[in-house]
Amino acid sequence: MNAVEAMKARRLVRYAYEIYDLKPWEHKDKLGIILIQLNNRKTPYYVVFLEESIVVLPNVAALIGLFLNAQYEHMPSIQRLRYQQHLLCTFVHPSEVDDVMMELFTSSEASVREDVLPMFESTMPSLLPDVLVKKEIDVLVDVYVQALSAIKEILEEDQTINFDEQMHTWNFSFDENRWVLSSDELPSSNLDVEPLVLDSHSTEIINNAQQLDDEWEVDIAYTSIMLEPQENHRQHAIRLGMIAHHEAPYIYAQGLIKEDNHPHLQLLESFVNVIKERGKPKKIFVRDQIMLEVMTSLCESVNIEIQESEVLNTIDIFVEELSESMM
Repeated sequence: MNAVEAMKARRLVRYAYEIYDLKPWEHKDKLGIILIQLNNRKTPYYVVFLEESIVVLPNVAALIGLFLNAQYEHMPSIQRLRYQQHLLCTFVHPSEVDDVMMELFTSSEASVREDVLPMFESTMPSLLPDVLVKKEIDVLVDVYVQALSAIKEILEEDQTINFDEQMHTWNFSFDENRWVLSSDELPSSNLDVEPLVLDSHSTEIINNAQQLDDEWEVDIAYTSIMLEPQENHRQHAIRLGMIAHHEAPYIYAQGLIKEDNHPHLQLLESFVNVIKERGKPKKIFVRDQIMLEVMTSLCESVNIEIQESEVLNTIDIFVEELSESMM
């Protein structure tokens, strides 16, 4: 870490402490979501304060993911990576800080406190949680500066938030030179998902297949991969398109989804092929609202019942065993 990088890291820690001392998560009647606009970016960052943590989300999709993640508490933790895209700061006791994060504090010569330390984490699609890279430190420094100013001004405002089916956001109005509160529908109610559509040939294959009394699971499962750590390289999560029996330990299809592949189209191809080989299930279970919207119209067109279930018996066992073998 050179002198400039160390200076930015010190500033990041200092601003994190200043936010911590304001305890924004204790002011839910005042603070909703703060929108921070940076000069070099067209869209804002969304800042949310949850249980002694600062969550910075880079786009609306990440905000939707935050709402979805909160709904699926019984889902295996690694499967919730599909919704996570954030720059996170969690405040913990110093004994909980790992060696990598402590090295960041040591290299930056940041002033740290004995009672609490900020733990920083970056999670991006298909990447496992990791420490911040240089560019992300730059972003957080700029975001935290504005967030500090916003928190102080908003807490002085004579406005409170009524928690209902609304998302409350604070935007800085340059015309009024102050932070302005607005309300919108929760983003989780407006998923932008493109449903899968069967072509005539695939429809014919499914309709002509033998009708089974089976229930299947269909999912894009996330699993970890352990590699030798490399500087400035993130650890990837592997995505597998999977089709399995819901009540018996049978996996009918699994395929690695590459970054340049459309995951839902790849899953559709496997789904049609398995039905062609084995027959047509009476029902399928999918993981979440995203997969439900992707698969519903397809299932309706070929008379297959579909149900959302955050617990997928066979796929979850497979994922857990695979993750354990990689540790």
